[in-house]
Amino acid sequence: MSTDTKCEHCLNVNVHQGTTKGSVGTLDNYPCYISQYIPNDETSTTPAPSSTACIVLFTDVFGYELPNIRLLADKLALQSQLTVYVPDILLNDAIPADKFDRNTFPQWKSKHTDIETLPIIKQVLYTLRNTHNYQKIGGWGFCFGGRYAALAAANSFSTNQDTESTTNNTTSNSNNYHGLDAYAVAHPSFISLDDFAHLTVPGLYLCAETDMQFPLNLAKEVETTLVEKQKVPHVVFKYYNGTTHGFTVRGNENDPIVVAARDDALDNAAQFFHKVLQA
Repeated sequence: MSTDTKCEHCLNVNVHQGTTKGSVGTLDNYPCYISQYIPNDETSTTPAPSSTACIVLFTDVFGYELPNIRLLADKLALQSQLTVYVPDILLNDAIPADKFDRNTFPQWKSKHTDIETLPIIKQVLYTLRNTHNYQKIGGWGFCFGGRYAALAAANSFSTNQDTESTTNNTTSNSNNYHGLDAYAVAHPSFISLDDFAHLTVPGLYLCAETDMQFPLNLAKEVETTLVEKQKVPHVVFKYYNGTTHGFTVRGNENDPIVVAARDDALDNAAQFFHKVLQA
């Protein structure tokens, strides 16, 4: 898995404008932005949101404090009618939006490998399922977080970090330790075909036209593997012309093509999660 950063769009951050509506809390001591479903119209007769399902967003290298991801979480909560969590999977070490240094990035990436990141994701998912009692959890990953959404959805993924004690506990429920029930991936980074080998749950792929991290030939190969070879049900690929890596969360709001693609991707994700998590 390369840490190559020749992708110029990985460095581009268009900070989005708007007022966030969520709050900052914690999930097992990890800071987390939380956005709950709030109807635009307080007199709305829209059914109450599900209390048995939620969505977790896995951020890019710019972290959970970037306004873009929080604004997106608010919109997703409204459209999906589900609570959305954005945990700090970077341990307060996000790259500032205006200070992405291509030369020092490999050093930063060396501190955020699977060894550091997967335990955080496992603990977050375990807490949501066992403390907050969510029966179904969806995950949407962007760029750096895109790969982790796929990994956390694999049938080999487990949030159990103490296999021996669990094996000896006859009252344990293996369902308490499984990963995501559905996932979405937007222009993932540092990913390979092997990362998709154990996926069997519903998935949504939001692919940019120009993306050195997840080029179209790799996206098509993944689509062929999951849909045609492995015949995984409810897997959808969306390809967006005129877009580049990062468009769903860092796209230029002054570019109507990018804005239309970003909004369509959000609509597709909201409908996808609403359908598969509340079925």
